[in-house]
Amino acid sequence: MSLLRRKIAMVAGWTAFVLLAAFAHAEDYPSPLAAIRTAFLDAIAKTNRETQAPVDPAKTPTTGGPPQAVTPARDSDRSERLLEEAVESAAEELAAETDAAADEAPADQPVTEKPRETNAENAGAEAPNADAEPEPEPLEPLSPALTELRNQVRRSLRPHYAHTFSTQSNTPIEIMAHASAFGGKTEVYSARHRQKMPALGLICFGYASGDKEMLRVSGDRVIAAVGHGAQTAPGELLATLARCRVSPSYEITVGKFKGTVGDLIESEMQRLRKDDDNAYRLIGLSYYLSDDPIWQNDAGETWSLPRLVAAEVARKADNGSPATAIRLTALAYAVRLREKREQEMTAEYATAAKYLDRCRDFVYQLQNSDGSFHPHYFANRGTSRDTTGVMQATGHIAEFLVTWNTGERLEDPRLIRTLDYLAGMLAASQYARSTPGMPTRDILATRHACRALMLYDRKVFAPHDAKETAEVAKKEDAKKR
Repeated sequence: MSLLRRKIAMVAGWTAFVLLAAFAHAEDYPSPLAAIRTAFLDAIAKTNRETQAPVDPAKTPTTGGPPQAVTPARDSDRSERLLEEAVESAAEELAAETDAAADEAPADQPVTEKPRETNAENAGAEAPNADAEPEPEPLEPLSPALTELRNQVRRSLRPHYAHTFSTQSNTPIEIMAHASAFGGKTEVYSARHRQKMPALGLICFGYASGDKEMLRVSGDRVIAAVGHGAQTAPGELLATLARCRVSPSYEITVGKFKGTVGDLIESEMQRLRKDDDNAYRLIGLSYYLSDDPIWQNDAGETWSLPRLVAAEVARKADNGSPATAIRLTALAYAVRLREKREQEMTAEYATAAKYLDRCRDFVYQLQNSDGSFHPHYFANRGTSRDTTGVMQATGHIAEFLVTWNTGERLEDPRLIRTLDYLAGMLAASQYARSTPGMPTRDILATRHACRALMLYDRKVFAPHDAKETAEVAKKEDAKKR
């Protein structure tokens, strides 16, 4: 009996040794789990020539970039088959396309490879990003005040960009908010795969986070859930995918259902109702429906993007809730994107633009002297001891102001005060140290603040980074001669 035990122990020992050796050289045997990362990153890269990559805000354009990829780990046969199919599908799409000539990379991402374009049938593939501001001509140097703000903004964003969210402890809405703030390549730790994976890729592939799933299937339609741990309002996932420039051909998998982001787009189009909160849907559909279609929902109502804009302008939102600021941001996004596409500015869009100008003037009247706003948004003015509520309201309102303002209005001292306030709040140790472990309300507040600062960085600071980098390179070349 003892001999048998020794033999069992010896076999077990050799088995453990072989397994350890295999894992030590995992890079020589790439797992199909890499598919969820590869397919997702390719889907973002090929959607637009100006990919919106997350960056370490403290780094310059020439040294910044996403973290290094982690060596993939093994998973179950079922997951491997599912992911292998995703990679094969993505590879077939990429093989059918030609490389697009690389334009100048945005300031938050170095040129590493030529970005790809989507197929012609992919709506939104050529859509410019409403968050991006074209480089002004000529480009004046940053003022001392803006230079100081740039340094403060990037110092405050650095620890938040480095935070590690996890599918074990964070819900889908928390993970989605983190990705919305820092871009489509944002990664979170997958407890199931024991490695970092693209945040939005995990959601689209139907993986649970914090024991909750964002997507479900109803009949033959994929639906993003609204409620605790999921979307805060209809269309929020689609809006995030649009802001991160995820291709409409990117795969969505929920149980036995296999579709694409295009199916989610169709689902949101069919579920539109005139009395619903459609702010996030306006963002998502404005981006993906670049051909300006007219359609009927499943209730027989006729819809178009101009009608959706008019409905959001007319909709009465609670002035004391985040919904009122999100509505303004969505309208600002839709109008600016329409302008950048040089599409017809119909009466609905013209009316929305005038309405947004009036709202901007009204918002500044509610601003506190330190740049903050009351937690009750447009219903109150003054300070509050609810620091999270103040940051949440200030972040939402700042996002609207940054999205709507252009040119010199981006240097308005009132806006600068608001951004300076947010940067100071994000730098506070209570938020900079351990945001992923905080309650959902705190996480969403910090991520909206981060998004507002990231938007401003891309619109105002990034063009100057590119110019400064070019000037340094020019001086170095002159020295060599």
